[in-house]
Amino acid sequence: MNKPLRQTISLKDFAWQNGKYLILLIFLILTGYYFIPFLNEIKLFSTKTYEFTNFYIAQFLLFFSLGLVVGFIDLFIPELNKSGTWRIKIIKLVVWGVPLGLIALTNVVIRFPLLGSLQLFHILTSMGFEELVIASQILFGYTVISSVYKTSGNSS
Repeated sequence: MNKPLRQTISLKDFAWQNGKYLILLIFLILTGYYFIPFLNEIKLFSTKTYEFTNFYIAQFLLFFSLGLVVGFIDLFIPELNKSGTWRIKIIKLVVWGVPLGLIALTNVVIRFPLLGSLQLFHILTSMGFEELVIASQILFGYTVISSVYKTSGNSS
């Protein structure tokens, strides 16, 4: 028997597929409206005190959380409904997470004596790679949350 060319989708699945992008859009707008000005206030305070560690930690937490939320809505919520045991993709965390985490934490790590002496961190901060650091923070959050999944109940 021939399979139908079109796959039917339930109204619930259709609403979720389209609704999750609406939720993401609303979250991004609210983040931009509320948290970016808050981050700018921390940066302004940091420029007055010449102590930028708090700003860079707040920046990391904001953009890392943004990546977590995007991954949570896009990938993690469907995993919650599945049955099985939770697993972590260790290889994904090592291959993607460690390098992204190091780049994401560049502005924080450079303030510590031992790790701050590594040339990579100085290159990233002195050459104007701030957008790369912010993108790495978002991708790091997304990588962390997307590394957690459920296996089916039949596999060992």
